[in-house]
Amino acid sequence: MKKAWFVRTRRFYKPISLFGWLLTLAAIAYVGFSVFRILRQSLELNETLADITLQVILAAAIYVLIAYLTQKR
Repeated sequence: MKKAWFVRTRRFYKPISLFGWLLTLAAIAYVGFSVFRILRQSLELNETLADITLQVILAAAIYVLIAYLTQKR
């Protein structure tokens, strides 16, 4: 039996293992570095907001998929 990384609490996934916490921190770091990189390179506000939104949605989708597959049932 595999060990669960997350537990579902209403709408969110709460990390309950070391791997869950590492994944959560990695997702936050990825979004932070992506936003920093985009803000340094973008010239227009519209382009900047579109790029940041895309990065956040992509990171959240991958995070939720992994959390769903490794949740405590």
